[in-house]
Amino acid sequence: MNCRFHDENVHHECTEPQAEWVRDKDKPNFCGYFDPSEESKVKSEDKRVIVKGLANLFGDKDMAESMDEEVSTKQKLEELFKK
Repeated sequence: MNCRFHDENVHHECTEPQAEWVRDKDKPNFCGYFDPSEESKVKSEDKRVIVKGLANLFGDKDMAESMDEEVSTKQKLEELFKK
């Protein structure tokens, strides 16, 4: 899933036509055509949960609170510009 050829919208979720099908992409696997993706495929909501969890784990309450404020601001903007 970290490969630049990974695409959930195509056959076998891979745009490289010669690559073999990887059945379970969550487990370790090998592909000779693997090329690391430059873009992050982690959703922004997941990033917030991850960062907040790390902030809580390491006792950085300021960072955890800033993540809550960031989400609140983002939600307000989305509500404001909803179609």
